[in-house]
Amino acid sequence: MTSLPQVLLTLAFLMNRCRTQSPPVVRHDAYDHRVIVIREGETAQLQCPVDHSFERNYFDWYKDSEPLNTDYGRLSISDSTGSLRITEASVQDSGHYTCKAINGFGSVDVNVTLIVRGTEPIESSRDNHHPGSVDRGHSKKPSFVHLTKLHHPVIQRPVGSSVKFKCEASGAPDPTVYWLRNREALNRGHMNRESKQSKWGLHLQNLRVQDTATYTCVVTNEHGSINASFPLEVIGRARGKPEHMSLHPENTTVMAGETVAFQCIVRSEAKPTMKWLKQVPESEVHHQEQTVIRLGEEIFRMLSSTETVAQSEGLFTNRLVIARTRDSDAGRYVCWAGNIDDFNFLSAHLSIIPTPSISTTPVIIIISLVALFLLLTIVVSICLCRHCRAEEERSSTAPQVPDKVECHTQLLVGGPHGRHLQKTTSSTAYSPPPPPALPPLLAAANCKLLPPHPATMMSNQQWRFSHTPSANGSRHYHTQRHLHYVC
Repeated sequence: MTSLPQVLLTLAFLMNRCRTQSPPVVRHDAYDHRVIVIREGETAQLQCPVDHSFERNYFDWYKDSEPLNTDYGRLSISDSTGSLRITEASVQDSGHYTCKAINGFGSVDVNVTLIVRGTEPIESSRDNHHPGSVDRGHSKKPSFVHLTKLHHPVIQRPVGSSVKFKCEASGAPDPTVYWLRNREALNRGHMNRESKQSKWGLHLQNLRVQDTATYTCVVTNEHGSINASFPLEVIGRARGKPEHMSLHPENTTVMAGETVAFQCIVRSEAKPTMKWLKQVPESEVHHQEQTVIRLGEEIFRMLSSTETVAQSEGLFTNRLVIARTRDSDAGRYVCWAGNIDDFNFLSAHLSIIPTPSISTTPVIIIISLVALFLLLTIVVSICLCRHCRAEEERSSTAPQVPDKVECHTQLLVGGPHGRHLQKTTSSTAYSPPPPPALPPLLAAANCKLLPPHPATMMSNQQWRFSHTPSANGSRHYHTQRHLHYVC
């Protein structure tokens, strides 16, 4: 019976044998070794990044699709790793190198680009030179003369179309141009028959989806190197122009000073270019303004907006935000969306309600009413104070009803020695007289006697004194009081 360790060893042997029965495999870190830049006179070590773990590989090296003669003393290939060693590298060694790893089950190619920079330029007082000429007294590192401009981060082209990249440069001596595809040396296997490469440019024709990549030109001479990259996206033929999926943007009305946001939603097979435009009159257009587009008699100004965002498959949105709106922001706004086939647009109007000005008439009325109220309050307060003060004075000056009545009399008395005055003083408790009985006529008329006011009980208007002499020479005093009746 086979033991478990024997089974495990058998499985490991079979797995190892299955792995070895395959062509060489490129290592995952091969991307880091595809472009090498060194200085002239240094040693270049070009790696062949394939896996050497399971099977012995054989290596061949090519430069610009031509086999290398390693019998020459400066070039050597390592039997174990397959790396190419170039001692005392010169500018002429710059180029595209290909390592072909071979075993009994197949082969694999790895491309490496070598750029050898020249020594530092020799200073010279001469400034004029012909580009590309070699002058020992004057040298210059490469600089671009004509470079393809990128209007968008990614160049989009449909399947079957073409694209041109140009990297014209000057330098002394005349620089050399190398093209890379995704940081890998570009070769004929990456291009179809129609595509071609010139001294300063790359013309890709009859594009395919697999041509999507980042193409880089490297311009170098013995005094330095420069490069420029062109991201290219080849997309399938769009089904038509972008389609607006909703009523956005919508007509909007806001108060002056508020923030308004327009939103545009479109459906497109390819990612569209979306722009916001505002219609402006001729009087607002500045001379040679580059952000102005004329469509017949209508003039539009391009506005800054947010980035186009992919919401879901085939749906894209773009927003225009206007903060602190003013009266001049009112008008017609257009959302323009275009792809590689066609374009579409949708417009909306923005209305601004001006902020109402504060009228002075209501303020004057309010101030007048408040002042009148305060004046009336002051007048009423003064009147109340005066009335209270008068009441206090009246109550303090009113006569009080006495508890006692003192009478002082002077009598002329006759005697043997003649007549003389005799003063007498009498004091008696005061008690108000009882109310008199009503006369018959007043009683018959249901009249009532009004009681006297305490303050006027002792006044002369209520009381009158009179006297009559008696038989014995004394006098009788009488009082008279006015009574008031109500019938």
